[in-house]
Amino acid sequence: MNNVGASFTSAAGALLERLAAHLPSLIGALLLLVAGWLLARLLRVLTVRGMQLAESLIERLAGPSRLRVGRSANVLGTIVYWVVLLFFVTAATHVLGLQTFTDWLSRLLDYLPTLAAGVLIVVAGTVLASFVADLVLATAARLQPAQRTALARLAQGATLVAAILVGADQIGIRVTWLAILPEERYLERRF
Repeated sequence: MNNVGASFTSAAGALLERLAAHLPSLIGALLLLVAGWLLARLLRVLTVRGMQLAESLIERLAGPSRLRVGRSANVLGTIVYWVVLLFFVTAATHVLGLQTFTDWLSRLLDYLPTLAAGVLIVVAGTVLASFVADLVLATAARLQPAQRTALARLAQGATLVAAILVGADQIGIRVTWLAILPEERYLERRF
């Protein structure tokens, strides 16, 4: 019985020593997570309010617009929240010495600007596609209304498809097969 008690006391002592040795890094990681959570919440609120303020300023200066940012402000605020939180989680894993997880999170953070650029290209393409449709409707006055609408939708669709393809290529989705496939068919017909 003494051996069991001594073994238990020895194991508990070793566990307490390990806990005491890692306690500063655990507390540091916990403080980083709490600070990151608070900062992420603050930045989310500031992002949403900033976009709403920008929308109201644009409406005051340029008049009522068809572009509403209410829902997209919340989406952007949520994205800002998670990106900031991800930075702090990465820092906390580094403090804890979880190197593999830290490396994985670092690679994810390195990829975020590329992903953001691709999404921004698609969003800008969507706005541009709407502008192109309005431009075609305004300039094709000699056409019948049904033809003018069809042409505007075709131009809008082509612009949107181009933006999606460029955005997907930016993100890393290879779309070169779209360029290669018609070229191969052209060469097959020719020879």
